[in-house]
Amino acid sequence: MKVFFITNMNVDNNKGGLFNATYERMKMHNKKLRQVIITNCNVGHSTLVRLIGKFIFSKKINKNPDIKKCEYNGIDIHNLNLKLDVFSYFKRHFLKQSLEDQIVKKYVARFDNYLKSSDAIHAHWGWPNGYVAYKLSNKYSIPYYITFHGSDINYLKEKSKKKMITVMENANKCFFVSEELYANALKIGYTGYNKAITYNGVDLDMFRINDHCKDSGKKVVGYVGSLEEKKGADYLVDIYRGIDKKKHSVEFVIVGDGSLSQCLEEEFKKKATDVNVKFTGGINPDEVPITMNQLDVLVVPSRNEGFGMVVLEANSCGVPVVGSNVGGLPEAIEYTKNIINMDNDFTHNMANRVVEILEGDSLTQEQYRERVKRKFSWDHITDFEIETYKSLPND
Repeated sequence: MKVFFITNMNVDNNKGGLFNATYERMKMHNKKLRQVIITNCNVGHSTLVRLIGKFIFSKKINKNPDIKKCEYNGIDIHNLNLKLDVFSYFKRHFLKQSLEDQIVKKYVARFDNYLKSSDAIHAHWGWPNGYVAYKLSNKYSIPYYITFHGSDINYLKEKSKKKMITVMENANKCFFVSEELYANALKIGYTGYNKAITYNGVDLDMFRINDHCKDSGKKVVGYVGSLEEKKGADYLVDIYRGIDKKKHSVEFVIVGDGSLSQCLEEEFKKKATDVNVKFTGGINPDEVPITMNQLDVLVVPSRNEGFGMVVLEANSCGVPVVGSNVGGLPEAIEYTKNIINMDNDFTHNMANRVVEILEGDSLTQEQYRERVKRKFSWDHITDFEIETYKSLPND
């Protein structure tokens, strides 16, 4: 079976949760299927458009990439390389040709031979990738599937909802990474008749318990993720201060980059000078398991989260996670005491729960890991997806 994947796997950008979740799926599919074609739906801009954006609108605009094919950890990725120039914007605003339709045309021009020989199309990310899959499916008369990861449903623009619902209803299967995300899809008008839940998984060989990374003489609380408001990174100052007041000599780590990086460092200097906190910036994926194993507790204070793969990564290393009661996080965390409601006492309650764990958790490292092993294996998840491809007729 040959599957054509449409992804957002730009290897030059910061590789966050979406990239890693997609990569792990691609790695397993690459082993199990006869052939996979993995494409990165990347869009850039011409030099003139970037200059206009910089000097007229004071806006930084992405440069158009020109590498057609690259390799990442053993898998080949074909870049779409759609360049938006002045004529592209003319077509959008005067000829009413949408950006997504320009992407579709580029896919046909760039990957026609691959698509003609494919048995299925699978898009990761709803908009525009799911729409592109829908249009290509119609052109090449092959089934299509979509995996929704979170913000592609939760932050879908109003003007795109009607088209998105059409795309979802016509898909052979819509995969959602959590029950909560599926519930949110129902709220925008999706019927759910063709849905399936395929949680994100974790590489259990990569993320495992390694007590040699820990310093037994200290306690470490950490955050690993994008430093953005939707991830609740702005709560970290109050959470860490709350822990420090009750549990002295705790070390704090913040791993990641984002728009709040500088602001957070300034806030800690201003409001929490006594808190022993270290900012590492972004780290390579290979370093994440080492960092996880240095922690005693991970905090995930997100305002919105499709699922929360960082929870599984931490639990696989035997590290408990305290997180907010939003999106798919409760499904990922599972343990009720570690799920904190986002009310006026949110940061206070999160800090208290972390302290309770530091003073003696009721669950062992092995129990945290065993739960992940039982429910969130990439091998099991991709087997289910492949069986779904094979079971549905090519209409």
